[in-house]
Amino acid sequence: MEKRKEKEKKFLTTWDVEQIYGIPRQTLANLRCMGNGPTYYKASPRKVLYRAEDLEEWLEKKLVRTAG
Repeated sequence: MEKRKEKEKKFLTTWDVEQIYGIPRQTLANLRCMGNGPTYYKASPRKVLYRAEDLEEWLEKKLVRTAG
């Protein structure tokens, strides 16, 4: 139930993303540096925010379907 409330926030911090989606903060940082991660907002020099919709859209694009 608590995770659902977190997901309903308009913006999620990297900590929120780690708790809800299980993507480590360092992985998010690496993805941002490589330009391969989900869309994000740079609220300040040290504050990065994500929208849940953007994360879910990015994750959908990463979906792999196996044959068989």
